[in-house]
Amino acid sequence: MNEYHIINKLQEVTIVSNAYKIKNTSDKVVANLLIAGFIGQLKGWWVNVLIVQQQAEILDSIQIDEIGEPIFDLNNEPIENFVATLIYNITKYFIGDPTYLKDRTTDQLSNLRCRKLQDFRWYKVTFMTKVLTREYTNQHYWKEKFITSLPILFAEKIKNKYRESNNGIVPYDTLTYGDIVSTITKTGLEICNNIKMSKQIKRDTKVDKKELGDFCTQFGYESFKPPSSNTKNLQKHKYKRFFFWNKENLY
Repeated sequence: MNEYHIINKLQEVTIVSNAYKIKNTSDKVVANLLIAGFIGQLKGWWVNVLIVQQQAEILDSIQIDEIGEPIFDLNNEPIENFVATLIYNITKYFIGDPTYLKDRTTDQLSNLRCRKLQDFRWYKVTFMTKVLTREYTNQHYWKEKFITSLPILFAEKIKNKYRESNNGIVPYDTLTYGDIVSTITKTGLEICNNIKMSKQIKRDTKVDKKELGDFCTQFGYESFKPPSSNTKNLQKHKYKRFFFWNKENLY
C-alpha cells in the first residue's frame, strides 16, 4: 500500500471507531476489534514489526496533558487512548511526518499532466486523491489547474464551453469538480461521436462507389481527373509491357 491507501485505511479506522464509541464501547475493545481485522501489510506490521512490549504500550495508553500527567474522567478514571495511539503509530511507521506528505503533494499536483484523453480516468482519480489532502481544495487555482493540465486544445475547448454560457468567463468559484468532470466527459463523447460519423461517411462513400461501379460514366457523367493521374497510369502500363516483354525473352 502507498501512503494514500494508508490514509484512506486510517480514515476507515476512525469512522469505525467513532461508530463503536457512539454505542459506548470501550476504547480498548474497539482497538482490539480493529487489530483483529488487520490484513496484508497492517497485519504484518502488528505481528512481525512490533514486539510484545510495543503492542502492550499501545493497548495500555491513556490520555495525558502538556506536562505528561494523566487526564481523568468524571469517575476519576484515566481516559483511554488506545485507538488514537494505534492510528498514530500506523501513521508514523508507514507515512512518517504528515506535513512532508502535504509539501510533496503540492509538487506532485503542480507537475501532474493528462497528455492524452485516454488517460483521463487515471488523471481524475490521481488529481482528486492528492488535491483532497489539502486544506484549500476548493481554491480557484486548483480547479483551473485541473482543466489546464488536459491536452491544450481540449482544455481550451472546455473553457470556451463555460465562457459561452457565462459572459466570457469561467466561473471557477461556483464550479465543483463534479461539474468539470461532467463537462469533460460530455465534450469527449461529442468528439468521439464526430470521429465515428466522419469514419462512417468515408466508409459509406467507398460502398457507394463500389455499388455504382461505372453507372455514372455509362450515362454520361465522366469523372474529373488531374493530368498527373493519366501520366501515372501511362507509366504503370508501360512498366507492365516492359516486364512481360523481358519475361518472354527469358525463355
